[in-house]
Amino acid sequence: MDMTSVIESHILVNYEDENKLKENMKSLVDKMFGKFNVTLHASRVMATNTTTGKYRHQTMLTYYHLNTEPETAIEIANYGKKIMEDDLNIRVRRVKVEVLIGENKELNLKANNNQYLECHLKIGKSIPSPEEYKKLASLLLKYGVHLLINYDSNVVAPVTTMRSYNKSLDEFREINKNIIDELKENGFEVYKQHMEYGVYDDNVMTDQGWLFENDKYTEPISECDTEKRLEVPGNYTYQPVPVNQ
Repeated sequence: MDMTSVIESHILVNYEDENKLKENMKSLVDKMFGKFNVTLHASRVMATNTTTGKYRHQTMLTYYHLNTEPETAIEIANYGKKIMEDDLNIRVRRVKVEVLIGENKELNLKANNNQYLECHLKIGKSIPSPEEYKKLASLLLKYGVHLLINYDSNVVAPVTTMRSYNKSLDEFREINKNIIDELKENGFEVYKQHMEYGVYDDNVMTDQGWLFENDKYTEPISECDTEKRLEVPGNYTYQPVPVNQ
């Protein structure tokens, strides 16, 4: 499979365990490296924020592998999950492993079964006004594309998520091109693009109510079900209540 040699992994944890994950991240990553002798590049704790969905603040450990087989990356991520749950008492909600897709136009790829194609576009370099954000969210909705904001990023701006099952890469790229063209026609700048092939996801239901309804995870929401969907997400970073209150 001629994609890139970069694999991105995410281990999502319970909202209330965010600070515990941050405090223990270095020792956790050291243990994962120690067992497999595979470097976890750019490891960090981050969170995505949305205005709809079952989990609107998704805290995760995110990192990259270079020149690692997907099967090994999956094994490493699940080992990290085990350490979190058994040693750190951190509740893990989801493990995802995704292979980054390069610009190879000859790549013959189709997402089958529970694997998926996904694209993230960062729109601009800042958070737009509520009016512009609503315009952006409305434009994307008909494509089944939804927005999030990562306040832990160096450049805080809306990020799109388009996830497709049972589509070829050529079909997926064509839809993405149409989206980018329409964004530009409406005055939106695409600052970054990130396309990937999801090879492992043990709990897609964490995106229920944001990307899809009920258990229909292969059918993205494409109509406005609530005005909240068109509003700018806040920064919901967890703040523990002091013991004496």
